[in-house]
Amino acid sequence: MTNAKQQKKASPAGKRGASGNRGLLISETYDQIKKDILSQRLGPGVKLTAEDLANRINVSRTPIRQALERLHQEGYVHQIPGRGFFVARVEAEEVRHLYDFRIAIETHALATAMRKGFAPEELERLHELNHIYENCGTIRDGELVGVDGEDIRDRAEADHAFHVALAEYGGNPLICQKLNEIHERLKFRRRYDGYWYWTTKGDRAPTAASQHRQVLDAIAKGDQEAAVRALETHIRNAWENYESFLSTVAVDE
Repeated sequence: MTNAKQQKKASPAGKRGASGNRGLLISETYDQIKKDILSQRLGPGVKLTAEDLANRINVSRTPIRQALERLHQEGYVHQIPGRGFFVARVEAEEVRHLYDFRIAIETHALATAMRKGFAPEELERLHELNHIYENCGTIRDGELVGVDGEDIRDRAEADHAFHVALAEYGGNPLICQKLNEIHERLKFRRRYDGYWYWTTKGDRAPTAASQHRQVLDAIAKGDQEAAVRALETHIRNAWENYESFLSTVAVDE
């Protein structure tokens, strides 16, 4: 007689999901779908079906559905009743809100870190990250004058790392978590709009690099007011530059 345990329904051949750490599998599935969305392998407006994604990622449908629900809650995916899940678009108004929120949480984290004081190794780490940021691009006569296509991703990641490290020293891990999420949302929109490539034609790269140095100089002097002001100006300028890009796109259309 066949053992009852052997009658248990198995997953389709080659599909993960019938055994192992279920929570880990869901997390890995979520990470893969999110990565595909952020890289635009799954572009805005694309319909996401459990069957197609399961075949693509090589998992069963259950972790796919749970990953899509999580992505829906985070705003990367939207659901239309009766039609299913689709990759979400990030509206311009949301981008402004994201920058506003960045100003609020990053200046708060910096002010807190300034009150605590920066250790020499912390300030050294920030300088190292800024050095990486400054060198992701074209150097002409000793100055950063722009970025080539292959440098764009590295420069964006370096900028992300600099700002998250700056926030870390405020000592609030929830702020760092939220800041990571905001940067991911902004990277998604920038890639979708073509903003990264537009910035190579302007002076945002050397301006941003200089503004990073202004923040670090104020930290080194222990001038909390100047450091917070420089950081707020830097983030606000980033939004203004992006806003200029959006108006250019609108005119072109």
